Amino acid sequence: MKDIAAFSAIKSFYDSERDLLDIVCGFVLYKINENTNNAESLKIEINKEFALDIPSDIIHSALKRLRNKYGFIDCANGYAKIALTSSGIKEQRNNHTTVEQTRKQYNELLLDIKNFVDRKSGNKISLQNARDLLKTTILNNPSDVFKFAFPDVIEIQARAKTLSIIGEYIFEQERSNSQNFEVLKSIIYGNILASALESGKMETGGKLDNLDVYFDSNIIFSLLGLDDNLHNNVAVEMLKVLKALDIKLKVFSFTLDEVKAKLLSYAGKYHAYVFNIEVDSIYFRIKTKGLKETDILLLVNNLENSLNKLDIVIDYSSISTELTDFD
Repeated sequence: MKDIAAFSAIKSFYDSERDLLDIVCGFVLYKINENTNNAESLKIEINKEFALDIPSDIIHSALKRLRNKYGFIDCANGYAKIALTSSGIKEQRNNHTTVEQTRKQYNELLLDIKNFVDRKSGNKISLQNARDLLKTTILNNPSDVFKFAFPDVIEIQARAKTLSIIGEYIFEQERSNSQNFEVLKSIIYGNILASALESGKMETGGKLDNLDVYFDSNIIFSLLGLDDNLHNNVAVEMLKVLKALDIKLKVFSFTLDEVKAKLLSYAGKYHAYVFNIEVDSIYFRIKTKGLKETDILLLVNNLENSLNKLDIVIDYSSISTELTDFD
């Protein structure tokens, strides 16, 4: 079972122009000592403290990088016995500081969630309850955590109301407390990165050179800033993560045609929506941003240039493409 306390540390090791393998390097370096000095013992200790089951071959790749690229370790008998170099000792201290800081932020976040739920529900909950609420929300609904759209199945219907409190908390933190919101984002990203690490499906450089990601019309609306703030922000953050992984970003030309057709219909819909009556429609959200028909016409006219600035390539392929709906 994943431990969300480790997610912020995962994100911290991924920052500063690092790749996926550098996350493993961070955890490996953190755990090296006189007794934990080979790949097998490191794998066990990382799993014990951080609940991360990292494949053995990835641990070995991290050890090679720590020795050959960074010079943080010396090895005897291959990698049978590992020792820190002087620079490795210094870097390990930095890693310990990073982990301690993220744990402190995590504990402060749990206390804040507890106080928030106490205030909103009128019932006192424990820190463990607060941790379980956050963990259930993030692990069970990673893609929906900002949308507050929890699965509608019998087993969790009784918990849906409680889970929505975490959604409300996230929304409040975005508006009022940037520090807590950043911690929340780190935990959410850490969950995604943890899955990538445990899958073992990474190149030693951490770059997904052969992967193309095609955006649908909803993502394009959000990247253009036309949806609500939550969806817009999530789309922008997702774009940053994908770019950091050197993933090729694309959109099919027929998807672009769909976006244009939807936007061009705004002129006929403009007067059908009013600011004080909320409707679940992209047209309502566009209007609440103060955009007029002429603004949208200009946006459509410059749509290709707007996507080009986001490094999104338009695929004009005429080959029949079979798409699979994973919803």
